[in-house]
Amino acid sequence: MMSNQATNDNQETKAISQSLQQISSVLAHLAINMDMNKDKNQVELVKLLLGFGYERSQIASILDTTIASVTARLAELRKA
Repeated sequence: MMSNQATNDNQETKAISQSLQQISSVLAHLAINMDMNKDKNQVELVKLLLGFGYERSQIASILDTTIASVTARLAELRKA
């Protein structure tokens, strides 16, 4: 059985993790909406977000597309 301290620590860790995920999402949206990035196509945005360390599923969510689409853009990057 978990102690109250362990339960509190676990809840705090989850809250911190959720907060960090929200901050990360906001930063990604800010990055892709900056004036210097507004005219970039999806391939360039995928490359940018990949460079920030985002995973395919996260990039798909940020760009409001599918994981398959992100995978296709990554294949285009590899060919270039």
